[in-house]
Amino acid sequence: MTLDESLNCAYEKLSIRQEDRLLFSNYLSIMHLKDRATAEHMKRVGLKTAEVFNFFGLGEKAGLYVGILHDIGKIAIDPEILTKKGEFTKEDRDKIKEHVMAGYKMLAGRNDFTADVIVRHHLFSADPYPANVPEFRKEYSSETKETINKMARVLALVDFYDALTTRNNEAYAGNKKEVLLKHNAAVADLIERLCEEKIFDVF
Repeated sequence: MTLDESLNCAYEKLSIRQEDRLLFSNYLSIMHLKDRATAEHMKRVGLKTAEVFNFFGLGEKAGLYVGILHDIGKIAIDPEILTKKGEFTKEDRDKIKEHVMAGYKMLAGRNDFTADVIVRHHLFSADPYPANVPEFRKEYSSETKETINKMARVLALVDFYDALTTRNNEAYAGNKKEVLLKHNAAVADLIERLCEEKIFDVF
């Protein structure tokens, strides 16, 4: 089954509204024209985040939304940087980091909950960003704020997992599970459970 066929199956299973399917399609089509690899990554992360969110009781549909849209701000990034084959310069990396706030602004006012999740998903990396995280879009309860932060952490894990298992990166050479645990030690227990259930295939 192709990625697009898998997405369509997920849309049907989760009763995704037609207007949201069109939104996803439009964003992914634009991203595909700029950088096919990023568009395919967004699809895979959407499907896997839905699966992981479902496993942890965070909501399969929410996982699909935040996963597909987590890198949507890269539409605003110069494709020459996104598709660069050599090493990124500091300037390149700084430009790429802008995608988080760009995506947040694209979604804010339309899907505030998703915007609040994706703007936080790079806060768990070795070089966290953005430096100034916007306040929550709505007056959420403390429990909902905690859920958003947990979703962002799990999204970050799936994002890392997809990059680890689909890209040739010398920095992540070696046993995939060990690399996953090394760079995500704070959620080692979640990784162990996902590996046990074969949701993460890193063997």
